[in-house]
This record gives sequence, C-alpha cells and structure tokens, in this order.
Amino acid sequence: MVLLGYGRSASSRQFTEWFAAIFTHLTTSVFTASLNGEMVAMPLWPHHENRLHGFHAGFDYEVGGGLPPYSLVGYHLPIAYGCPPPGINVLEYGISADETKRLRGTPALPQLLYVKPLTPDARECAEWSAGNLRPEDLP
Repeated sequence: MVLLGYGRSASSRQFTEWFAAIFTHLTTSVFTASLNGEMVAMPLWPHHENRLHGFHAGFDYEVGGGLPPYSLVGYHLPIAYGCPPPGINVLEYGISADETKRLRGTPALPQLLYVKPLTPDARECAEWSAGNLRPEDLP
C-alpha cells in the first residue's frame, strides 16, 4: 500500500516505522473509520497534559464515497472515547484551518511555542534516526 498526500508518498512500512519512532514514549489514541472493510479515516491523538493533540489525520475520500469521516474521527470519537481518561478536557486541533474550526464551534485558544531539551530516550531515538534513516526512507 502506498499512502499519498501533499505531493508525497510513503509505504505502510515507512509510516509504521515513522509513527513508532515518534510515539514510542507517548500515550496516543488512534480513531479509525472503515467502510466495507476499507479504512477511510485515521488521525493520531497524542496525549499531553490535559489535551489530545490532533496529529497526522488521513482520509480516503474516494473510498468514503462522500461520507464525512472528519466529523467522526476528528470530533465525535475523540469526545466519546478520548476525553474520558482523567484530566483530558481539550481537543487541540493545531494552528491551521481557523475558519473550519470556527464553523465547528471550537474556541480559539492561545498557543505558545517553546523549545525544551530532549529526554534521554528521545535523544537516543533522534541520534539513531540521524545515523540510520536516509531522506528517501522518510515520508
């Protein structure tokens, strides 16, 4: 299987390895939607403090046949199943698509960017990746 988007492509193996490297040390929820046995939508939601952060959503609109998978996996399922863990009370959709978020009733929240040092495990992963991954291996 080849996954395409934004002028890029990657195999399922490449995506699996990429996600494993990123999410090995994070609690992450994944919500999927399928139609006739084929996956049509999948976003990853890493947990951090009181938030689920929407990350790397993928949709197959051809297979979905006009169904609204974004609403299901990006709104209804995270609220129904992602927010019950104690302390989770915010779905963080990131800094883009302001109009889309406004139309769905999501409030604008202040966002801050800061750089913090890598943990020893993250540093080890980054050093391994720098020495073992080639640009053509990355999605």
